[in-house]
Amino acid sequence: SLAATRNYKWILTGCEDGYIRKWDFFTSMNGKTSLAQALRHQHVESVVYTGVLSSWWENNEQSAAYSLALHSEALWALQGCENGSINLVTVRHDEGKCHHVLRKHTAPVSVLMITPDETGVISGSWDKSVYEWDLNQGAIIRSYDGHSSQLSSAEYQPIYTPEDVDYTWDKKNPNIFLTTSVDGGCFIWDKREKDPRKLPLPNGTPPWCSSGCWSADGTKIYVGRRNGTVDEYDYASQKRIRSFRMPTNSGPVYSVKSMPNGKQIVCASNDNIRLWDTSIDSAFTIGSEMSDSKLTKTTSTIPFTILPGHHGGAVSQMSINPTCKYMVTASGNRGWEGASTNVCLFYDILPVS
Repeated sequence: SLAATRNYKWILTGCEDGYIRKWDFFTSMNGKTSLAQALRHQHVESVVYTGVLSSWWENNEQSAAYSLALHSEALWALQGCENGSINLVTVRHDEGKCHHVLRKHTAPVSVLMITPDETGVISGSWDKSVYEWDLNQGAIIRSYDGHSSQLSSAEYQPIYTPEDVDYTWDKKNPNIFLTTSVDGGCFIWDKREKDPRKLPLPNGTPPWCSSGCWSADGTKIYVGRRNGTVDEYDYASQKRIRSFRMPTNSGPVYSVKSMPNGKQIVCASNDNIRLWDTSIDSAFTIGSEMSDSKLTKTTSTIPFTILPGHHGGAVSQMSINPTCKYMVTASGNRGWEGASTNVCLFYDILPVS
C-alpha cells in the first residue's frame, strides 16, 4: 500500500510484514546513495540509487498493511488491517502512536480514501461493504451497499477544467465518487442520492477489476481489466466508449491513473508500465458494442511508451503528485493473485518539448 502528502515531502509504504515506512521523497530523488550490488540486478540500468528511509513503525496489530491514507500535511494517517479495523495514528507528532481504532469491517480493509475536506474517510473491505466515517466522532455516517465482491479501489470525481484558473488539477467533487470491486463491478455514487449508477460490463470481458480512475476533467472513467484491456466510459451516459488493448501476454491491468492533460493514462500491467496516448486511434483500440467491433480510422502508430523500471510483477498502487512532476509506483499483490517484486519506484515526469 502507498500514501503521500500533498507536497510529496513524505511517502508512506505499508508492507506484508506489518511495518509502515516513511520515506523522504525529495532527499531520495536528490540523493546519491547507490543501491547494493545484490539489489541492482533486478532493475533496469537507470535505477541505480536507493531511497532515504526517514523512520518506521509497526502496526498495532499483527497484520499486513492492506491500505493506507495520509493527511495532506502529514498530521495523521489511517491504516487498514486484516481483521477489518482501521487504525488512526499520528505522523508528525508522536509518530506511529495509535489514538483510535475504527471497527465495523469484518475482513481486510483494502480501500481507504480521505474525503476532500479531510474530516472523514471512505473505507472498502473484502466483506463487500463501503462505509463513510466521521473522523471527529469515529462513527459511521453512511453505508453504501451494492457491491457483491471485495472492494479494490475508490476515487473522488475531479472538477478540473483547463480553462478555469480557479480550479487546480487535484480538486475533487465531495459528493461523487467511484468504487470498483474484484468481480468487475464499477459503481458511481452520489451522496445526494440513495442508489448508485453501475457501469456495464462489456461483452466477452472477464469479471475482474483491480483499479479504476477518472479522467482529469471528470467526464470519463478508465477501468483496468483482467484480459489486458482498459475500458473507457462516458460519465454522463455510463456507456463504454472504447477499450485500449495491451500487447499480447502483457497480463492483467493492475492499476490505472490519468494525466492532467486529459490525453494520456498510465497503465500498469504485469510486464511493464505504459504511458498511453488516448488521442490516438490505433490497432490497439477497440470500439464499443454500439459501433463497429473496431474503429475504422486507425494508424500504425504505437500509442504507448514503456516506462522503464517495473517488470514482472503486480503493481498494487500508483500515485501522481498534484503538479504532475513525480510519480510513485509500488509492487504488491494486495493479498490477491499475482507475484510481487517488493519494490517501490520513484519517477520524474518531464514535459515533452
